[in-house]
Amino acid sequence: MIYTPKRSVQNIILNFGSIFTLLVAAVVLIGWILSYEPVLSLIPDAATMKANTALGFLIVGSIGFLFTKKGAFLNTLVKSLAVLLSVLALLTLLEYIFDISLGIDSLLVEDAFSSVVRNRMSPATASCFLLIGVGVLVFNRNRVKSLMASQFIWLLVIVTAFISIVTYILNIPAEQKTELFSSMAIHTSALFGLMGLGLFFQTSATGFAALITGPLPGSRITRRLLPFTITVPLALSYLFFYLSVQSTVDIPSSLWVIVNTISLIILSIVYISIMAIGLNKSAKKETSLQQNLKSSIHTLGSFKKAIDKTSIVSELDSQGAITDINENFEQLTGYKKDEVVGKPYTSLLELNEEITETILNNLSADGLWVGEVERKAKSGKLWVHSSVVEDKPPGSPTKYFMVEQDISLRKQNEILKDIQFMQKLRQKNKELEQFLYIASHDLQEPLRSIRSMLELLKLELNDKLDEQTTVFMDLVDSSANRMSDLVKGLMDYARLGNQKELEHTDLNKLVTDVLSDIGQSINDHDADIEKSKLPSLDIYPVEIRLLFQNLLSNAIKFRKPDTPPQISISAVGKGLFWQFQIKDNGIGIKEEHQQKIFLIFQRLNKKEEFEGTGIGLAHCMKIISLHGGELWVESKPNQGSSFFFTLPKKQF
Repeated sequence: MIYTPKRSVQNIILNFGSIFTLLVAAVVLIGWILSYEPVLSLIPDAATMKANTALGFLIVGSIGFLFTKKGAFLNTLVKSLAVLLSVLALLTLLEYIFDISLGIDSLLVEDAFSSVVRNRMSPATASCFLLIGVGVLVFNRNRVKSLMASQFIWLLVIVTAFISIVTYILNIPAEQKTELFSSMAIHTSALFGLMGLGLFFQTSATGFAALITGPLPGSRITRRLLPFTITVPLALSYLFFYLSVQSTVDIPSSLWVIVNTISLIILSIVYISIMAIGLNKSAKKETSLQQNLKSSIHTLGSFKKAIDKTSIVSELDSQGAITDINENFEQLTGYKKDEVVGKPYTSLLELNEEITETILNNLSADGLWVGEVERKAKSGKLWVHSSVVEDKPPGSPTKYFMVEQDISLRKQNEILKDIQFMQKLRQKNKELEQFLYIASHDLQEPLRSIRSMLELLKLELNDKLDEQTTVFMDLVDSSANRMSDLVKGLMDYARLGNQKELEHTDLNKLVTDVLSDIGQSINDHDADIEKSKLPSLDIYPVEIRLLFQNLLSNAIKFRKPDTPPQISISAVGKGLFWQFQIKDNGIGIKEEHQQKIFLIFQRLNKKEEFEGTGIGLAHCMKIISLHGGELWVESKPNQGSSFFFTLPKKQF
């Protein structure tokens, strides 16, 4: 894999160098126009930066600044500037080769300051401009050979600039320099070095630039050694050159060479020793990390072996398609690897939209989902306990691992237990219902006998009954009638749920029918009832009709004196359920009584104040339980009541 350092760092180096180059070139050109010598030659009596050289650096700075920008037009502009730069450099070199003048040396200004070579840039300067232009022209970031060619060309520019800078550091007079470097100014050399480095690091995907910028140990050693190998010999050469010039003692030059060599060897040994100590420490840490890594890999290998033996394992790509499976997958599902690889994993699972959405939400939030799903196998279906784990390797696409355990036997046992439990529950309910019905039916007979005997006694003793005896007999008759109503309510309670078939019912129409049934009561008490839009659901319609009738009748019955009832009916979706609300402005219910009212035969008010058996809300609670919902009340005394109940959006 080719290592590419952060492009932003490379671009910052090139952009900084380009802006600095443009500024220096502009200052030098202004210096020529204004005849201001200090900016032309930073060192007295040294070579000046020629006007053509400053023009060339304006072109180089523009190339560098636009080099990292994207777009076909900008790319064409960069290539065009590179051609212009190459032409300027090539014409100058032709003047040197054939000893001619093409009239380009005094194109901008006349040189009145240079003491070495007037008007014309040095051969080294022209060569560097030509190399930069050619390097830009052959550069192609997507082709390794082009990158290598540009890298080598720009490295030559860096070396040339370095040699020129060294001649200035060692104070070598211009007349002792080769003709190639004799008229290259110090700031010319520095700008070539800066721009050469900026362009050189644009090729850091390969070659020597990759070696310098890479993350591997060899690259780190190179970055440590390069400063030493460049600066130490240069510093020693400068030191001994200075001493040889300033010394009053006639010391043979061979002695200076020997001392220089020995000093370089000693310093190299010391520096290498320091690096070796640091590398040894790093190696010890690396060895320790490798041992820990081997131990972790061995542990993970053991885990993998155990998981492969006990679980179904599959690897998915970022789109959920299967990319690999283990042997246990084939054994438990019957599908071979070539039958499932490339297929969406959801095609092998029994998933609904709700489960799929839950899996995706959990993976997005935590990178993990754990649950139980039903999957397909060639021999039928399997229940599996599934864990989906997200894996995001650095620099690679996201993938997922799915680890599943076969829990079909456990599920079968659970289903069997549920069936057995439901059978027992149905039997107990049937027995209870039979008991309640028989008990209620048998209780009616003595009650009828009591009422009949009372009627006979009244007829036989009509003239002989005093007022107190008549009151007593009326009280017994009233109690018998009330007992008969209670028994009838008990029988109705036992019959609830006998209708076993669910029907898809429009609750708007059902409530409208209920309001019609209790229309006389609504008109008698001037009740105002508002109904919002209600859903259509799978319900037991007889029972739900009774539920609405009881709740609406209670809302009218338990009204405030001299206050017309205000009642509202509404429903809102809450997850898997619809939540209904029947709100009134009645007398309200104390908090301590809000659970008691749903028990059978429970009354909070005297029968003289409000008639009834105290079984209506018990009916409502049983009806809601039959549908798998909940029923509760929120209320405060004299502030009305809100009865809430929930019904599933879908019955199973």
